[in-house]
Amino acid sequence: MGKRELLIAASVIVLAAIVYQFTAPAPKDGEEGFSLRRVFDGMRREMNEDAAKNDFVQKGTIPVGPGVEVIRISTSRSVPVTVEGEDRTDIAYEMPVQSTGPDAASALGYARRSTVEVDDQGSQIGISTYFPNEGRQTGSLTLKVPSRLTVRIEPGGRPRVKGVAAVRLSRVTGEVVLEHIRGDVSGTHVSGDLTVNGAGSVNLILISSRVKLSGIERGVTANSRSGECEVRESHGPIVLTANSTRVTIAAHDGPIDIDGEGGQIKVDRPLKPVRIDIRRASVDVSLAGVTPMTIVTSEAPLQLTIEGNPGIQVDVTSMSGGITATDFSLEPEKSERASRLTHEFGGKAARVILRNTRAEIVIARAK
Repeated sequence: MGKRELLIAASVIVLAAIVYQFTAPAPKDGEEGFSLRRVFDGMRREMNEDAAKNDFVQKGTIPVGPGVEVIRISTSRSVPVTVEGEDRTDIAYEMPVQSTGPDAASALGYARRSTVEVDDQGSQIGISTYFPNEGRQTGSLTLKVPSRLTVRIEPGGRPRVKGVAAVRLSRVTGEVVLEHIRGDVSGTHVSGDLTVNGAGSVNLILISSRVKLSGIERGVTANSRSGECEVRESHGPIVLTANSTRVTIAAHDGPIDIDGEGGQIKVDRPLKPVRIDIRRASVDVSLAGVTPMTIVTSEAPLQLTIEGNPGIQVDVTSMSGGITATDFSLEPEKSERASRLTHEFGGKAARVILRNTRAEIVIARAK
């Protein structure tokens, strides 16, 4: 809205207020009548409440007994949280806060009243933040915690966690960054970017998430809906249920098992057996080694790209679709409903089974 429109709108409001003041019924006993002065005084008070700003840093330590296993963190979405695991026996916290107020002294008072609250729950410690109603506060929270602890994150503001025993996500929304987690990363993530760089294992429910996993040592189990999931340079089995998800798996040393419906699947040069059974999803797999595979999809293209002579026997069937292997000068056998092709590349050390329905299968040579 431009300045001219704002001026017109303000004029209309003032005019309406003046008309109401002259035409409104007289106030009842004990009531105050309408007053333009009171309206403008109220507007002035609201503007003056945020006239000044001031800062304060809350610092402290929290004792951690030997029986404590979990730290549970809950903050508002506007408070970014950083958690770093260290060789220590207590929790150190630091929370810089900026607050507004009608004057500098009041703003400082509001910032001082912003606190880190601790709840001793026996085997776990709950940590949350409190801000007063007066003024407007912004802040961030940094925690130095014993690295032996599991960190449980409630919905809050952009958590970053590094160097702890394990992490649990309690339906966390938005950006999350996890690094060098020795044990399991588990729980539910919704709508946003989730990055895990180094973990023992991953077991997640993902809803509209954009996920990047790397350096996972003992495998990934995930159920993903309407998002993206990328796994790189990891080990152990991948067990993935992918619905309307764009999946990329590269440089992975472990068996791969994918089920689901919709989306896109891309697997780059797997080293261990691959099983993909999905509907209405495109599949693109590149192969450079002796790797057995079974890939089944429907109503979307399936492509196998072969690098060198990896030692495989392909067994290919497309129902109501077609097979293209012109890079290798191969022609499928065709019947009324099906196209079929079998061929050995460098010997038949591993069997590669490809199936598609109502869409094409392409076998291509790596460029």
